[in-house]
Amino acid sequence: MSIHLNKKLCQGCRACLSICPGYLLSLGPDQRVQIEEPERCWGCAACLKRCPHQALGLYLPPALGGRGILLTVVAEKTSHADPESTQSPTTSGYRLRWRAQSGSFVREIVTEPGHSQGY
Repeated sequence: MSIHLNKKLCQGCRACLSICPGYLLSLGPDQRVQIEEPERCWGCAACLKRCPHQALGLYLPPALGGRGILLTVVAEKTSHADPESTQSPTTSGYRLRWRAQSGSFVREIVTEPGHSQGY
């Protein structure tokens, strides 16, 4: 898999920096995230789930039927989420809306709290 960064959506909030198990994300001179050696990305999707601005995505490889499909995710609070919580969207109380998109092709899968584990 190959990581994708949409610089227009990145707000430089740093939410994704500490979650990457490969230490591939850092702040660039423009105070926005930059990807160090994207070919080393494991494809774990931890950064996608952590980014509150949907600035990160993964291109799915042909072996997974990808052929240029970009996978992104949006975390949505459920009625069970604590409104005062500072926990990550990768924890309970959030549903994850996964989106696969390539041109006009769009498919969404929603995982309820507890069905998608954090990293």
